[in-house]
Amino acid sequence: MLEHEVYERYLSGYSSTLTEQEIQALLQKASASEKYQIDRALQPHYGKGADHLSINNPHRANLDFFSWPDLLSIDVAFWQQQHWLFSSPAYAHRLHHNTGLHYSVPDHYVNLYCGETIQLIYHSQFVYARLFSALHYILIHAKLLADHWSLERFPHHLPTELYHPHEVINDKSFDPNKVVNNQSYQALKQHFLEHYTSWVDEQYLNWIQPLDTTLNKQTAAAYIIEYQDADGLPWVDFICKNNNALQIVRPDHFVEDIENIAASHHYLEHEVQQIAAQFEKHYQSQDW
Repeated sequence: MLEHEVYERYLSGYSSTLTEQEIQALLQKASASEKYQIDRALQPHYGKGADHLSINNPHRANLDFFSWPDLLSIDVAFWQQQHWLFSSPAYAHRLHHNTGLHYSVPDHYVNLYCGETIQLIYHSQFVYARLFSALHYILIHAKLLADHWSLERFPHHLPTELYHPHEVINDKSFDPNKVVNNQSYQALKQHFLEHYTSWVDEQYLNWIQPLDTTLNKQTAAAYIIEYQDADGLPWVDFICKNNNALQIVRPDHFVEDIENIAASHHYLEHEVQQIAAQFEKHYQSQDW
């Protein structure tokens, strides 16, 4: 089915006389279901490899994703390109054309698979997906857990003079409306959030290198997590545990290679909980 035929079938208000700008405006207004039907119909034409896969990050797509032997080689090239982009744009441009090579892993390299959005045919179904390394999946989700916990628990100890007299307020029943001086409460909350955000961002960076080193000492594995978004559309998270796993997965046989090393994602859940607990422990110990 050609692109204009797909639009005629699934895009409300489409006409072959519309300009490209008008078509894009219609796509912006389309429902999630309409967009899914359009993407599903077009994916076999625009996706590549055994899974009709396409990657949505234009910077990665510009490296010709399917010209590389494995996910590690692609990412090392991308990492080097980003490293040189500002200091030596001409050299970065030359790296852009060195496709199809097995790149050796440079010193200080840390992969950049932080949830790259991709689209593919997975078990005969069109799905949206995200591509992570375990390193970034664990840290991102630990931070999300800690963020949620901090907002739920704030305030775990406010000065009593901010409360109405004789009000009994505990962690579970806190209500800002019971605060005498709401302005002071908001200022204190902002003070806490600034300290908390700064500390978590710093810890995130501090955790990257040691966690990456630990993961890379382990055997190759991958994790597949299937779910639906708020609109009921199918999504899959593909997570490669370490550099060894990234080196196993070929772009043109993506699902096959991921499934060959697939393991239970309970390991990821455990690691996320462990790091989030350390965030929370530090948070509780601070007089913010």
